[in-house]
Amino acid sequence: MPLTSLPTLLLALLLDAPALWRAFVLQDLDVVTALTRYLIAVAVSALMLGALRRVTASYGSGKPAVTGEGDVMNVSVDRVHSPGRRAADREPPPAVPVPSGALPPAPVAALTAGDGQG
Repeated sequence: MPLTSLPTLLLALLLDAPALWRAFVLQDLDVVTALTRYLIAVAVSALMLGALRRVTASYGSGKPAVTGEGDVMNVSVDRVHSPGRRAADREPPPAVPVPSGALPPAPVAALTAGDGQG
């Protein structure tokens, strides 16, 4: 980050505000000392903002952070095949008429899933 950018100078002003107040308002600090501290604060604030910019540089970028081959797998819906029917399913189950507005009955396998008991 450049030393003369507005955020750098404002952060330096904020960091050196007590010394500048004592030099210009209370007049109990030498002006040269206060301005020297301001120049040091400009360098420190430039380093701080530069470090912050480097840390946050990868945030918000349009490309993913992973760049290696094989780390990301793209799956298209066109390539996912339905499993079809099982060999044990010879004929479809009989259709149960459901009145409008009512939920269809749940299959027995869904009611007993997990514990193996009915």
